[in-house]
Amino acid sequence: MAGDPCLNDTRIPTATVYTLRTERDLSSEDVVALYPEMDVEAVEDAYGLEARLREAVPSAA
Repeated sequence: MAGDPCLNDTRIPTATVYTLRTERDLSSEDVVALYPEMDVEAVEDAYGLEARLREAVPSAA
């Protein structure tokens, strides 16, 4: 995944979780239904990490 952060013991990027939550408006439970190898806590942790990473990177304008 070219160094992108992934959920522990998976190859699912945190950006995927972030996108599902923000652009598709899915709940943590909905994401777990799509990816049963995750649990709600992992989804919320991944979402939080990705949100912090996106805040830290200045947007190109």
